[in-house]
Amino acid sequence: MSIDIEFVGNAGDKPKTVTFNDGNTVTNVSVGVNQGYYDKQQNWVDQGTAWFTVKPFGKQAESQLKHITKGVKLLVNGSLKTREYTDEQGMKRLSLEVTARRLGIVHTDRQQSQPEYGSPQAQPRASQTQSDPWGGNNGIDAF
Repeated sequence: MSIDIEFVGNAGDKPKTVTFNDGNTVTNVSVGVNQGYYDKQQNWVDQGTAWFTVKPFGKQAESQLKHITKGVKLLVNGSLKTREYTDEQGMKRLSLEVTARRLGIVHTDRQQSQPEYGSPQAQPRASQTQSDPWGGNNGIDAF
């Protein structure tokens, strides 16, 4: 079973390509998504990071791979699947894998330090808005 998913996260490292004996290759990029929420006092409550193994599919998604390095913000659209495996200690684990139909690099002109939640500075300026994440040239490299 697979579920359609779309999310923004940060590349955990540069993409890794593995070539098999039969000549076929597979490329994976690890993408982390910070999880959390703002409480009633507007304080961020961190709930950790969800890690996805993203497998680009097709020439469109693969064309972005050469531009991805650790920390690059990515917009991912694809099918989510879970895979169960046993780790080195013999523990059963669950892996989140996304076959990416679309993979875009998000460009922002925001400063490194983000304004506090709810402050007037937290409202996006016209140059920060992105109305079409897959088309146009609104801060995201479409493919």
